[in-house]
Amino acid sequence: MATRLGLALVWRSLVYFRRSHGTLGLGIAAATAVIVGALVVGDSMRHSLRRIVLQRLANVELILQAPEFFDWKLVEKVDWSKVDEVLSPVPVILLSESSAESKQADQLRRASRVQVMGIDGRFVGALDEANKRLFPEPPGPDQVFVNSALARELNVSVGDELPLRLSRLGGVPADNPLGRRDEGPLAMPRQKVVGIVDDASIGGFQLQPTQEVTLNVFASLSSLQDLLEVDSRVNASLVFSSQPDGQPTAEILRLADQLSQGLRPVKDEWGLQLHRSKRNFPAP
Repeated sequence: MATRLGLALVWRSLVYFRRSHGTLGLGIAAATAVIVGALVVGDSMRHSLRRIVLQRLANVELILQAPEFFDWKLVEKVDWSKVDEVLSPVPVILLSESSAESKQADQLRRASRVQVMGIDGRFVGALDEANKRLFPEPPGPDQVFVNSALARELNVSVGDELPLRLSRLGGVPADNPLGRRDEGPLAMPRQKVVGIVDDASIGGFQLQPTQEVTLNVFASLSSLQDLLEVDSRVNASLVFSSQPDGQPTAEILRLADQLSQGLRPVKDEWGLQLHRSKRNFPAP
């Protein structure tokens, strides 16, 4: 009897306060839909950004970039043969603040903040099969590959010529009172475009986590070294992997740390000498 009276009381309460209960229920439903939708959109965006980053990095496992040029022999001292899923390191030159221009008829197009990458056959040979097809052969002297974003920006196609102005690394900026005014950008005139690389691949390679596509130019490594007068030195190294979707193992991280430690300057390279001097205070 008591149970029936309790159920009747609950039912009458629901009927009597149906409007307020209905409004509260709709509010809860709307809030739940908004929260669930935000979580779904956020997860989808996170997945999309991760997919874009992986496409642009191709099968690159580790990246070492230095503010100055270093001797490539330091990288070769690290023994990567103990790690099966990692290929040998590849030397590259990365110049991110360069520019390119294209003149067609009476119209001059110019693109700034262009990233110029100096690559050779070792870079092309280490790419996975999907990206390797984008480079039939590495760029030779006075030859460059450009990505689709730069091709659209300058309205160039295969066979066109693309003058480049390269940024310099290190030193004091030219606009600084202590800088040298004669150390302006270096020019690479009459670079022939021999291929256009898709942005959704290694053609969109960049180190900054952003959705914007970097304007990339892939030039000959030896040509850049000759122009910059750095001999066989480079300012970056890429380590490619045969299993790019896997997580780096402890051995890979150890070798990466060893490589980073090997590039740190020591006192002998700075021309410094340490002498220990011992004195007693007060002096006898």
